[in-house]
Amino acid sequence: MFTPQPGSGCLYQNPDFVNPTLLDFNLQSNSPCCNTGMDGYDMGAKFYHDIPQAPPYFALNNIEVADQIQLRWVNPTTTVHGTPLDTLSSIQLWRSDSLIADVTVNNMQDTLEYMDIPPRPDYYRYQICAVDTLGNRGRKLYSNEQWIGGAIEGIVIWELDTTPITSAALKSAMQQLGYPSEQIYLSQTSTRYPLESTVDAVFVCLGIFSNNHVLSDDEALRLKNYLDAGGNVYMEGGDTWYYDTQTVVHPYFSINAISDGSSDLFNVQGQPGTAYENMSFVYNGENSWMDHIEPTGTSQRILYNPATSSGVGVAN
Repeated sequence: MFTPQPGSGCLYQNPDFVNPTLLDFNLQSNSPCCNTGMDGYDMGAKFYHDIPQAPPYFALNNIEVADQIQLRWVNPTTTVHGTPLDTLSSIQLWRSDSLIADVTVNNMQDTLEYMDIPPRPDYYRYQICAVDTLGNRGRKLYSNEQWIGGAIEGIVIWELDTTPITSAALKSAMQQLGYPSEQIYLSQTSTRYPLESTVDAVFVCLGIFSNNHVLSDDEALRLKNYLDAGGNVYMEGGDTWYYDTQTVVHPYFSINAISDGSSDLFNVQGQPGTAYENMSFVYNGENSWMDHIEPTGTSQRILYNPATSSGVGVAN
């Protein structure tokens, strides 16, 4: 009896079947499914259809024009079975899994070029494959992921919560307020995007115990340096103000952590006398050890828990 065995991890990528449209679910040779799991069960790629070979050359070239990238390749001349390819129709190009071009082939010997203008400065990965006259896609080639463009502008969201909830709501609210979606950078790590002076604000989502993230010293230092350069930071977390070890950035918020709290937050009310006084909403998120906080110095309380009269939001 065949007993499946787990591989080294879960698969979260396109498995790259040969041609699922034609119900050919064999794996292409560059499929992430190859060489996974137990060797005895890995059948590899078996090509029943003679599809185009991958282009023998594919490269990304940075050029002097800002925010553009040049893609260069050589058309394949054979199929995966090694026979001459006389049915080549086009070359398809993808940027981070989105099709961006279908280039008609006119000369098999050409080294071809395509200029791409990504929608914003960011990390991108490109893919290329040949397509024959029957619409069969050939083997794909992938570039490495690389940064394309200059400094980022807009808002950076650190979604460090292990059960991410807040970031999607933040992004949606910003878009509804008219903030351009291409200027909202969302990451589940703190190091992906540089915190440069061109960034309008950084939103840090740390989560609620027991799914929270504890701000590290390196992360705190990056936020401190960004604030010292004139930046703006919003930071939320159920344990970061009272229970967690305080970092070099915590004093910048002028928050007096009163207690570790409990599972007591169900409604949030705007503080009278502030711009938030008309706010009133139900809280139905994670609810465990919700730190009670109050302002100090130049800060002010803007949101509070009506059940306990304790602060839950402070602006500085």
